[in-house]
Amino acid sequence: MTASPSSSTTTSRFRIGGMDCASCASKIDTAVRRIEGVEDVSVSVTAGTLTVHHEVAAAPKAAIAKMVTALGYTITEAPARAADAHEHGPGHKH
Repeated sequence: MTASPSSSTTTSRFRIGGMDCASCASKIDTAVRRIEGVEDVSVSVTAGTLTVHHEVAAAPKAAIAKMVTALGYTITEAPARAADAHEHGPGHKH
């Protein structure tokens, strides 16, 4: 069961360099899930991104960067997704 987002959680997005297959993504996913305060992880090989839902108080960004770098990948923080930051009028569909 996945925890529902609350005011005590936040989402961080990262760009991952050197990740080029599902095995790479799985390795990153497993490692990041082990970090204290991490609630959910989503890795996209095609987009080259890592999205992490984590507790605000835990502030695991440094731990995430250290873990991913130790696995041999590069990592940079990515801006929030544009789809999350805009509104549409009535009837608009993606």
